[in-house]
Amino acid sequence: MRRRRRSTYSTYTNFSSRNPARKVPSPLPYLIVALLAAAGLFYFHIFAFKNLSGTVTNAFTNEPMAGVPVVVVSGVPPSAALPSAPKVAMTATTGLKGDFSFERVPDQPIVTITFNGFSSQTITAEGNTNLDIKMVPNVLRGQVVTPDGKPVPGASIITNGTRILSGADGTYELDNVGQNRKLVVKAPGYRATNLEVGQVLTQ
Repeated sequence: MRRRRRSTYSTYTNFSSRNPARKVPSPLPYLIVALLAAAGLFYFHIFAFKNLSGTVTNAFTNEPMAGVPVVVVSGVPPSAALPSAPKVAMTATTGLKGDFSFERVPDQPIVTITFNGFSSQTITAEGNTNLDIKMVPNVLRGQVVTPDGKPVPGASIITNGTRILSGADGTYELDNVGQNRKLVVKAPGYRATNLEVGQVLTQ
């Protein structure tokens, strides 16, 4: 009696039914992750980090000020509610044209400039990419003389609660002159004089 040959086709069909084809993972989740990463980089490069440049000039003469240190810090200026000062982020020095520039300035940048002979400035640069900073001189030099031009030694020059005396030749140098730039000059034997010196460096 002949053995009946088993169909190869039916065997393959049964194997296929027991082992379904493996599904290929969808690329959509990977695409979403890549898009989110790209969006994060775009945010930090365009919004969180910006370039900041500007110039520093003398407020009285409009001349550029070279060699002035410019400091950028991140955060909120110190106050009674926030006593701790923000950490220094970066520092630059102005060039011959009074220019300075920073790359990738941190969020909420605050620019601070302190230079001898000028009033210090602290500027919140949030939303700005270019600053024109005018430094106001706070040093006044001059000489106290009589109406006929003779020097008056030992004269008192007073401003904003600060008092100094003129030298033997009547000369003086006064630091930290206030924004109103008003002086009171007194000397024994002379009537007191009130002066508003304006935007000058010598009086």
